[in-house]
Amino acid sequence: MTTSTAPTIAPATYCIDPVRSTIRFAAKAMFLTVRGTFTVREGTITVADDVTRSTVTRTSSSPAARSRPTPSPASSACTAPTSGSP
Repeated sequence: MTTSTAPTIAPATYCIDPVRSTIRFAAKAMFLTVRGTFTVREGTITVADDVTRSTVTRTSSSPAARSRPTPSPASSACTAPTSGSP
C-alpha cells in the first residue's frame, strides 16, 4: 500500500505569474455543462498557517479591466517560491 501526502506550502503571500496563470471553470445544470476561462492579469495568494483561512485575490483581463491602469503589486509584498514549492 502506498500513501501520498499533499505538498507543503510555507505560509506567506505569493504573486500570481500572469504569463502562466488562468482560471478555468465548469458548471453543470441538468443536461448542460458550461465551461469558461479567465486569464489572470495580476493577483496574490496568501497562504495562512491554517490553510482553510488562505485567500486569493485576482484581477482578470476583461476588456473593461484592461482599459483601466492598475498599479503592479509591490515586489516586497510577494514571496518567491522555493525549489520545493510548486
